[in-house]
Amino acid sequence: MTLTRYALDGGANSAAARRILPPEGLIRRAVNLRLRRDNELEQRPGFTALDMGIMEASATFTARIHDLFSFQGRLFGFGSSTTLSIDTNLQMFEFVGAAEGWRALNDVLKPLPIATDVRDVAVTPEVENGVFTMTLAANNGILVTAFDSVGTASGVSDSFGVVVRASDDATLVVKNLKDSATRMLRPVVMLLASGLFAVVGVTVTGNQLNVRTFDASTGEDFSARTILYTTDSVNFAAAAVLGAPGGYVTVGTLAGDLVIRHYNDSHVQQMTVTKAGIAVVNLAIAANGPQDRITVCYVTATTNVPRALTIQLTNGATVTGPTIITTPETITSNISVKYHTTASRDFTIALDINTITPRTVYGFTVNDTHSTLPGGSSTVTFSATNAQLSTEVLDLDPTGVSSSFVAGYGFINGATDQKVTVGFGSGRPMFFKDFGTATSGVPTRLGSHVQDAVTGYYYMTTMVAVTGSFLGMATEYRAGSLRRRQVAVLGGLALIANGVPLITDGRSAVESGWGEAPLILTATPSVGAGSVQSSAEYFVQVHAEWVDSRGNVHSGPVSKVFALTTGAADNVITVTVAGLHSLRGNGVLSEATAYRLVFFRTAALADGSTGENLYRETEVTVALTGGLGASIVGVLTLSDNALRAIGTTIYTQSQTPVSNQAPPPCRYVWPLNDRAGVAGLPRAEQILESKLLFPGEAVAFTDTDLVQYQVRASEDVLGIARLGSGRVAFTSREIHLWEGEGPDHSGQGEFSYAGCLSNEGGLVDADGWRSLCETDEGTFFQREFDQLCMLTKGGGVDRKVGEAVRDELVAYPVVVATTFLRRSHQVAFALQNAAGNDGEVLVYDLRRKQWFVDDVGVVDALAEYQGRLVYCTRAGAVHQQDALPGTGAMPTQVLDTFDFDFGSGQSWGAIISAGMVGEYVADTTLALSITYDSGLSYTAIGSWAVTAANGYSAGKIVSVKKAIPDPRCSRFGLRWTLSGSSGSAGLRINEITLETETAPGMSRLPARDTQ
Repeated sequence: MTLTRYALDGGANSAAARRILPPEGLIRRAVNLRLRRDNELEQRPGFTALDMGIMEASATFTARIHDLFSFQGRLFGFGSSTTLSIDTNLQMFEFVGAAEGWRALNDVLKPLPIATDVRDVAVTPEVENGVFTMTLAANNGILVTAFDSVGTASGVSDSFGVVVRASDDATLVVKNLKDSATRMLRPVVMLLASGLFAVVGVTVTGNQLNVRTFDASTGEDFSARTILYTTDSVNFAAAAVLGAPGGYVTVGTLAGDLVIRHYNDSHVQQMTVTKAGIAVVNLAIAANGPQDRITVCYVTATTNVPRALTIQLTNGATVTGPTIITTPETITSNISVKYHTTASRDFTIALDINTITPRTVYGFTVNDTHSTLPGGSSTVTFSATNAQLSTEVLDLDPTGVSSSFVAGYGFINGATDQKVTVGFGSGRPMFFKDFGTATSGVPTRLGSHVQDAVTGYYYMTTMVAVTGSFLGMATEYRAGSLRRRQVAVLGGLALIANGVPLITDGRSAVESGWGEAPLILTATPSVGAGSVQSSAEYFVQVHAEWVDSRGNVHSGPVSKVFALTTGAADNVITVTVAGLHSLRGNGVLSEATAYRLVFFRTAALADGSTGENLYRETEVTVALTGGLGASIVGVLTLSDNALRAIGTTIYTQSQTPVSNQAPPPCRYVWPLNDRAGVAGLPRAEQILESKLLFPGEAVAFTDTDLVQYQVRASEDVLGIARLGSGRVAFTSREIHLWEGEGPDHSGQGEFSYAGCLSNEGGLVDADGWRSLCETDEGTFFQREFDQLCMLTKGGGVDRKVGEAVRDELVAYPVVVATTFLRRSHQVAFALQNAAGNDGEVLVYDLRRKQWFVDDVGVVDALAEYQGRLVYCTRAGAVHQQDALPGTGAMPTQVLDTFDFDFGSGQSWGAIISAGMVGEYVADTTLALSITYDSGLSYTAIGSWAVTAANGYSAGKIVSVKKAIPDPRCSRFGLRWTLSGSSGSAGLRINEITLETETAPGMSRLPARDTQ
C-alpha cells in the first residue's frame, strides 16, 4: 500500500503521480476557486454590486448597464436610465465612485445612435444604364426586391424582381417582370398582412397598373401578371393595408382625376372611388384596416402644394380633406405617409421642402380630422435641415416616436456625392453611409425602408454608384441599444464600433471624424468694407473643427472647392454653408457645446488668377443647440497680402493631401499599432485602416475607396487583431495576415498580403469578436462553439489551450464577453447557453495554464476595473470582484480531479483512502465524493466540519482522510466540495493524498483472450 501526495501543479515531482495521473494534470474542474502564487487553491473573491445611481438625477433614477469597457483606468458602460426604454435609448455612463454612482456622458433627451451591424446585401449586378428605381419588402429573412432600368442602347425600360435570402446573400429568384410586351415599371414591393409579397408596376406609357405576387412558403417564381386598371400617367402609389382585412391599396391618375382602389390578396377589387379634378406630380398612400381608413398625400401639378386626403377603406367616403399639409412652403420633391398601429387613426407625413435653403425634411403627426394641418416649422413632429427625404422611411421607427428618416445630400440620382445620413428627428445621425460619386438627375420614386418583423433586421434600398450608373443594394442593419459594441483604445481616445463609429475622451461620446463634409451653398462677392481683390479669381473651401477635453483636434472632411470671380468693385466674399449633423451636441454640456467651421481661400496672383494655396482666413463658431444643419455664414474680408501673412494652409496642403473622412459603419475595431483598423463594414470582406496618428489630433480615417488604406479578405471578415507589426483578419474558415508599414502622412505606401495563417477555421460567427482577447502569449479566439484557441505570437494556432473546457462550452457555447485581468494575469470569458438564460464565467490562469469556473449566472459583459473583474447582469446591475475572499455569501467551491488510472486502461487496483491537506482560514464544511465513471455520477464518501469550534484556528494545518468503502476499480476520480456561511473565506487546499494498491502481476484481459 502506497501513500501518494499530489501537489496542485499536477504532481510532476512524483514518480508515483506520473504512473497513475493523466497527462492533463490533477484538476479536471475547479469551481469558484483560484490558484494562488504559492500553489494553494483558495476560494475566489466574491462580487459586490456597485451603486447604480446616476449623478445629478433624481434618487429614483438609476442606470441599467448592458455593456462595459475600461479606458484610462476608468470604468464605462452603455445603458440607459430607468426612466427610458432600454432598447431604444442609448446612453454612455462612467462609474465615478461608490458614493457617487454613474455619470452620464450624453443628455438623457439626446440618445446615442442605436444602429449596429450595417452591411450591404447584394441584389443586382451592373445592368444597362443602371438601376433607376428600386423598392423592397422583407419577411422571415427573405428579401423581395424589384427595380427598373432604362437601357441606353435599346431605349427600352425593363423591370426585374429579385428574391434574396439575407442570411447568406443567396439569390433565390431572378425574374424579368415583363409579360410579352407589357412591362411593369417603377415597381413597388409590398408585404401583405397574410405574408404574401406583391409587386405593383405601371406600363411604359403609364396607361395601366399591373401586379405580380411571390409566395415565399410555396413558390419558386413570381405569379403571372394581373391587370388592375387603366391609368394615364406613370404617377401612382401602392401600399399594403395595415391589419385586417389585408390586401393592398393603390392610387393612380386618369383624365385629371385620382382613382383610389382596395384589392384583396387575389387582386379582386374591394373598393374603388374617383376624386375628380386632382392633378398631381407626387403621390403617397397608406391604409389602416381595423380603423377603416386610407390616406392619400399628393403634390399638386400646377402649384406644388402638398395636400392630404383621408377616406374610408370600405366605401371610399371622404373623412377629411383634401387639406394643405404645410404652409407657406411648396415642394417639388418627395412625400411619404404611414399608419403606425392598427389601434390608432393617427398617421405621419414626411416631406422634403426643396424651396428653402438649405433643403429641409419635415414630419407631421396627423390625426383623423387633420386638425394639426396646415403645419409649419413650429408644429412639426420632427425636422432636419440640410436633408432630403429619399426613402419610405416611415416604415422604420426604431425610436418609437415616428421620427426616423433618411437625410443627406444627393441620395440616389443626386447631383453631388452620395453621402446619406439615417437619422433621428433631431437631425442627429443614426449612421452615415457613402455611396460613391453621383450622376445627375432627380429621383423619381421613393425607395423602401422596412423591418423584418421575424428577424428584427431593418433593410433600406441603396444604390451604389459605379461609372455612369447604379447597382441596386439592400443595406441591412439592426436598431437596438442592447447590442454589445467593440472598443479599441488608441492615441489616448477610445474608438467604439457602431452604425455611427464613436470616439470618446471620457468626457463626451461623439462620431469619429465627421460624417459629412460641409456643403457650400453660395459664395457671393459684393461691395463692402473688406480688402479682397476685385476682378480676381478665388477658390474657397471649408471644414469643421472641434477640440475635445484632452486637447485633441477633430478635423472634418474638406468641402468641395467652390470657385468664384469678384466683380470690378467687389471687396467682400460672403460664404453660406449648410450646417452639419453631429452628435457633438448630445453631451450633458450640450447647451454650451460648439464647433467651428474654418474658412480657407486662395490669394489671387498679380494677373488676377487664383493661387494654389488655400489659407485659413476666418472661422465661425457654431452652437450645437436646437436643430442641426442650419446654414452658417462666413464673411471673407482680408487683403490677399494679409491672408498670405497668416501662413496657415488647409490641412490637405500642409499635413497630408488625403482628406479626413469618418469611418464607415463597422462592427469591429482594433488598435493596429499606430493606426486603428475597422471591419464588419457594409462591404463585409473589407478592412479599412486609419491614417497614421498625428500629434495633437484625434485618430482620423479617410475615403474607403483609397486602396492603400484597405485590404480585402477572401470572405466576410468576422474580426480583426494584430500580430506583431501585422494585422490579422478572421473569416469563418481562415485566418489571414497582412504586413507592411502602410501609407505615410502623404498617403504613399501600402500593406502587403503575407499569407494564410490557418485554413482550418477562423471565428465561430459574426459575434465571434466577443471572444478575442490579446495577451503576451497570443490572442484567444473561439473557433467553434466548443473550441477556444489561441493565435500565438508566432502565427500558429494553439488548439490545446481550450481542450480542458470543451465540456463547459458544450453546455454554454456562446462567448458573450472576454477581458484580460492584468494584476492576476488571467483571462475571463463570459459564457451563456443558446437560449441566453443561463451562464457562467471561465477564467484562465496564464501563469499556471489552469482553467477555473465561476458560477455567477448570466453575465452580459465583462471589464477590468482597479485590476479586478467587473460584470453586468441581464437586469443591468454591475458587480465588481472583491479584493480578497470572505466578503458576502460564500460561494460553494468544487474541485474535481481527472481520473486516476492503475497503470493502463485495463488494469485495476484498490484505493484504500483519500485525503486532503490544507490551511484553515475560516469555518467551512468539507465533503468528499468519488466517481468510477469519469464524472457521470458521484458517490458520497463523507464530510468534515472544519470550524473553530472543532479546534481550528487561522493558519492551522488541516489534514483529513476517509476510507473508501468500495476500493477496487480500474479508475476513479475525486470531488471535493467546500461550503459555509456568509463571510467565510473557507480553506486553502495544498495537496491531495491517496492510499492505493495495485494488484501485483494482474491485468484485465480483453474479451477475445478470455475464451
